[in-house]
Amino acid sequence: MHGSSLLSAKASSGSRYTASVLLLLLFSLSSLNGQQRHTSPSPNFKNEVRVLVEKFRIEHRVPGVTLAVALHDSLVWEAAFGLADVENDVVLSPQSVFRIASISKPIAAIAVMQLVEQGKVSLDDDIRTYVPAFPKKRWPVTLRHILTHTSGIRHYRPGEFLIKDHFDTLEQAIAIFREDSLKFQPGTQFSYSSYAFNLLAGVVEKAAGMSFEQYLQKFVWEPAHMRRTFFEHQLVIVPLRSRQYIVREGELFNAPFVDLSIKWAGGGMISSAGDLIRLHIALDKGLLLSADTRRLMQTPYKLSNGKTISKGLAWSISRDSEGHTIVSHSGGATGGTTFLGRIPETGFALAILTNLQGVGKPLRELFQAISHSAGY
Repeated sequence: MHGSSLLSAKASSGSRYTASVLLLLLFSLSSLNGQQRHTSPSPNFKNEVRVLVEKFRIEHRVPGVTLAVALHDSLVWEAAFGLADVENDVVLSPQSVFRIASISKPIAAIAVMQLVEQGKVSLDDDIRTYVPAFPKKRWPVTLRHILTHTSGIRHYRPGEFLIKDHFDTLEQAIAIFREDSLKFQPGTQFSYSSYAFNLLAGVVEKAAGMSFEQYLQKFVWEPAHMRRTFFEHQLVIVPLRSRQYIVREGELFNAPFVDLSIKWAGGGMISSAGDLIRLHIALDKGLLLSADTRRLMQTPYKLSNGKTISKGLAWSISRDSEGHTIVSHSGGATGGTTFLGRIPETGFALAILTNLQGVGKPLRELFQAISHSAGY
């Protein structure tokens, strides 16, 4: 009787052990599956995105779109839809390069903030400390004013978006606006200005002792593994560079020729969707800036009257329906429209590049639809 009880006890103990192991194994598999669901896009997600993108392309006559997605700070998907060159029927590649327009601005801002971290630059320095060719104004203009679009420096006037002249120096490039009066006292109002941002190239060159392009290559693009990002030099051959297009009265046309040397920092860069996601990943992983600096850049700026605007340092700041902070920037180029949206709390990011001008609002709606499809 005692031996039988002992055997029963051992059998019961063995059963409990086996059950525990099975439960642990099932829990591990469940966790692994959960991780897989969140670290790679599902086939359903990809199919939903394809439908959304094709709908966007058809409704707005967009020749081509590329996109890249990050989940938990990993680049998980790059895709291309449509044509890079309509006349020659050349399809887009996920690695295709586009004008990213004003997404150049946060890239320039990252360079400036690196120099701030190094103590070589202060956000409250007068811009004339670094760009003496910019004349003295009624009020001083600081780097902080420029980065938050509260400087009072004007934006483009009609026709200035289509400048064809090449500028060899920053001094030449700022001649178009340098003598104009400020629109208001800096820090009192928000007024978007690409011209103001162009001055930041001079800040980097003076503080770092090298050209703006060299600095970005060495301290931003290379650390972020952005191998498809460049200044748009018209004469340089760039593999997989997309053509640019416009729509007039319902008809598709080639975009007019422009030279972007007037605005390297404000909108003169070209890149791929994947590279913009690599920028997001490098930021989130602290490869480019400290956590404190990233938080500062993502904090909405407060005007002198106490009103908070939806701009931080270069980035636009908003919140989604779940309360997540969305850090983003859009771009409108001659012949192109772009959007980069990031949710730092979740590690999600989405870059969408197109080769058609003037589709900013529907592109933002596409970003929202894809984010929702991804569960963000």
